[in-house]
Amino acid sequence: MEMTEMTETKKETKEMKDILGVPRPAAVLRSWRGPMGTGPLRWVLDHTAVEPPVWREYKSLREARQDVARRGYIVVSTEVSYRWTPQRSMRECVIRLVHRATAAAWERWQQAEAEREARWADAQPCFIRLGDLPPAGRSANHATGRAEIGISVFRGQWRPEAGVARILPRTPQEVGSLLGLVAHGLPAYIVDGRVVGTGSDGEPLLADVTIRARVRLE
Repeated sequence: MEMTEMTETKKETKEMKDILGVPRPAAVLRSWRGPMGTGPLRWVLDHTAVEPPVWREYKSLREARQDVARRGYIVVSTEVSYRWTPQRSMRECVIRLVHRATAAAWERWQQAEAEREARWADAQPCFIRLGDLPPAGRSANHATGRAEIGISVFRGQWRPEAGVARILPRTPQEVGSLLGLVAHGLPAYIVDGRVVGTGSDGEPLLADVTIRARVRLE
């Protein structure tokens, strides 16, 4: 993974969110020395699933803790261990952190998610198609250029009385496809059909597809 130098900015005071917009408050600051324990002692701040790790140099553990506190992190725990190399014994340190602003955002997100789930408690399971149906009745596998054995759809839920639906991807590949398709502003349809296979992203493939309704995605 790419690593970059940490600059003196207020960037770390913003809410840290992953690619899906979910707040991720947990982070780790760990000490690191070069291969076989050589080179200067450096530190890397890793905010999992949010941003590339960033490097930092500190003169002491105390300075490291003070700096991350200024950047909006709360120190949860500090773990010190020793590693032996042919050249020397080396102390390693792992500081587990929580980003204060993001932790508050996480609480709000959980509350909003609970309210959202309550709205979907009585929703109907369904298949959702993003984009018009292909004329030949078969979707293209964009990785290979070949045709699938049916039309690609997503699994989801539908609230007919509100005219809204939500997609429930089950694989990382489906998430990637969903983000790309939504970015293109494609129309969403509730469809019926016969499941004939699984697509390259893990999505259902349908035959004999008919459109039941056009919906708004939530």
